[in-house]
Amino acid sequence: MSSEQQNDLNKVVANGVRLAGDTLVVPGTSLILDGQVGQGVARVAVGVAARMALGPLGWLLVAADAYTKTTTGSGLLDRATSRVKSGLASRREGSAEPTTVEQTTP
Repeated sequence: MSSEQQNDLNKVVANGVRLAGDTLVVPGTSLILDGQVGQGVARVAVGVAARMALGPLGWLLVAADAYTKTTTGSGLLDRATSRVKSGLASRREGSAEPTTVEQTTP
């Protein structure tokens, strides 16, 4: 097995452990394993609160956010808010342009 294949296998195993930790143990486990203890503990607290408020769906949403944060660098909420902000900014830029309406007379 080449070193590139070994590295790919290590990434797959590490991501599997992160996903299992976030969904089966507590959301935020992946962040804690990556050394982001503060964010991981915050996700644990939010995950427990979401589980109490929304049940298993809340738990899974927080787990998905934590997993996304640790694998891509930005969580689901970060991605959603940045898309909304970029959409609003593009709408503002588009509406700032003057529009002309041509009228024809018969």
